[in-house]
Amino acid sequence: MHPFASFLPLLALAAPALAQTTLGITTNVSGMASSRGSTSLANFNPVTVWSRIDKEKYAGWGYTDANPGFRAIRGMTYTLQDQDPTTQESYSLVFFTEDPARPNYPLVTAPVATVGPLPMFTAGSPAPAAWVITTAFATPALVPANADVFFGVELPAPFNANFTDGMSAHMVAGSVGLVGGLADYPGASAPLGLGFGGYYEATTQTVAYSAPIHRQYLFDPILEVGGVALAQHYGDSLHQVANNYPGTGCMFSSQYPDSASPSLNPGRADDLAMSWAGAVADGTLVIFLADVTTTFGPELPLSTFAPGSTGALYLNAPSMMMLGFSTTQSGNAAYQIVWGAAARPLLPGLPLAQQGIAFDAANNRLLAGPAQISIL
Repeated sequence: MHPFASFLPLLALAAPALAQTTLGITTNVSGMASSRGSTSLANFNPVTVWSRIDKEKYAGWGYTDANPGFRAIRGMTYTLQDQDPTTQESYSLVFFTEDPARPNYPLVTAPVATVGPLPMFTAGSPAPAAWVITTAFATPALVPANADVFFGVELPAPFNANFTDGMSAHMVAGSVGLVGGLADYPGASAPLGLGFGGYYEATTQTVAYSAPIHRQYLFDPILEVGGVALAQHYGDSLHQVANNYPGTGCMFSSQYPDSASPSLNPGRADDLAMSWAGAVADGTLVIFLADVTTTFGPELPLSTFAPGSTGALYLNAPSMMMLGFSTTQSGNAAYQIVWGAAARPLLPGLPLAQQGIAFDAANNRLLAGPAQISIL
């Protein structure tokens, strides 16, 4: 196979990820391949591969009272591959806001923040190798909160004319209706052509979502407090880690879980959960809230109610309900909604916004995690 033809087979990771609090969109996610975004321009030129976080589906992530109106991103965890790690290469991390003239696409002409160039790892063998890398920032990158956020990795051109050396980024596929191969397929409510990952090729100013195989790159921003919706699959042979409790944070099925009956993907009957992650003592109480809505509520900073608190409420206070509560272990907590068989035929198109809020009794403060909307 051509080294950068569509995808590369995954290889054993050569370095473990460092423990950090991420948003959670790579929780229980398996990469299916390594990609430079496309099989044409991106194979021959420097390219930036990126993932998008939709402002209509995720709220409150990276919120701090000190930087209202911005996402404070404290670093990033990502997975990169080098076809020949005996030759050292370099890369950069890049953050974009949304292009006001082209919604859902990055404003590539004006990066919000760039970190690098950073040196890639090396190895003594020329065999392809991959690393899970965590880069923490001395100063948080501030990205506008009123637009979609795009974050990615700028990769150099392949190192030689035979394309036997070069870098790529691991990703998971989630194309609606695509059959075969490891993928995190969403449910029937997902729009056709759904994708969260794309590429920017600077020499021709090409900005596009990767297709026909739609992608989410294994990039996850590091935050003060994290948390996302999770879809637990059952008997899913294509994305087996999604069967693990409490589910996968992959944006394909966490935004559009295959929970309804009949299911879109044979054998699937997803349950939906919400996670919370932060630096608190084990046993800290986390309350999980929900609202049946397609839009977030007004931003209500928790410090208004309890000085010293972190984050903000993003659900509609008059209509939200308490789903339940959990306690933290190693800084993580989750609450899962188990749908009964009789309820599943009633679920198609049901929107559900969720958010977790921790009560740190030792410090008498509240810590709000991000909020996310899922469409069943």
